[in-house]
Amino acid sequence: MNLQTDNIPKIFFKYLVPSLFSGLIMSVYSLVDMIVVGQYEGSLGTAALACVSPFWTFFCCLSVLFGNGGAILFSKGKGEGKEMESKEVFTVSFLFLLIITLIVWFIIVAFDKPLLFLFGADETLMPLALLYKGWLKWGIPLWPIGYFLGMFIRNDGSPALVGFATVLGGIVNILGDFFLTFTCNMGMEGAAIATVAGQAIVFLIQLIHFFTKKNTLSFIKIKTDSLFKMGRKVLSIGFSSFFCSIGMGFITILFNNQIMSLFGAKELAVYGVCGNLFTLMQTFSYGIGNAAQPIVAENM
Repeated sequence: MNLQTDNIPKIFFKYLVPSLFSGLIMSVYSLVDMIVVGQYEGSLGTAALACVSPFWTFFCCLSVLFGNGGAILFSKGKGEGKEMESKEVFTVSFLFLLIITLIVWFIIVAFDKPLLFLFGADETLMPLALLYKGWLKWGIPLWPIGYFLGMFIRNDGSPALVGFATVLGGIVNILGDFFLTFTCNMGMEGAAIATVAGQAIVFLIQLIHFFTKKNTLSFIKIKTDSLFKMGRKVLSIGFSSFFCSIGMGFITILFNNQIMSLFGAKELAVYGVCGNLFTLMQTFSYGIGNAAQPIVAENM
């Protein structure tokens, strides 16, 4: 598949189908999480998940900040035949993402209760939120790094692999939700384990790309001046998407707190489900944009 010479509509649909399916599955398994937890724990469980949900937004923000800007520059370098520059972009983007992810990981593990209070939880919801968060903390790096790798692997000519990994991870998550929550009677913890296991599957399957012949992603030695120069380029492109994503996260936090202040956990549970349905609708527009991005960037 050559993004510069092959038929554009055919290439676009090769990217579009896995992009739409992967986005759809991600939204569906988040919704299934809430449904399953709601059936087992009641409205308090669903409301507790709504208080945990800003974590996903912030994980996504990190990957967008470094992955979106990095992947565009990576494809642009490929289109210009600058192989070393493309590898430099991948290396610099990954290093910055890794450092920020480790910092965020420490903050979430060390300050879990204050963060959950900030996200809208009260004393009633806190025990359930902490049960879910207790398992989530072990897999925190899987989300920002997994999303990040997916962006680069897609732009490196393997959109089907990223789509397959996401769909399979989603299926594992959904089946795990029902099995661990109800069959194993693990409740909130079962849903959390299934979520982490599903993302681990996505992460591991995506690594297959690095052992294929089409792979051009690899790490290279970077000089300090190049590190910060390229880092600024990556951040300048990824910042607008990051700003939009983090804005949605803050809006969710504000709504969570206002609903808990004026109404209560039952109303927050309803809002949490509605928020997931809204995300489901967004995936279609994101899927179309993600499918076009590698083609536009490389031909630029």
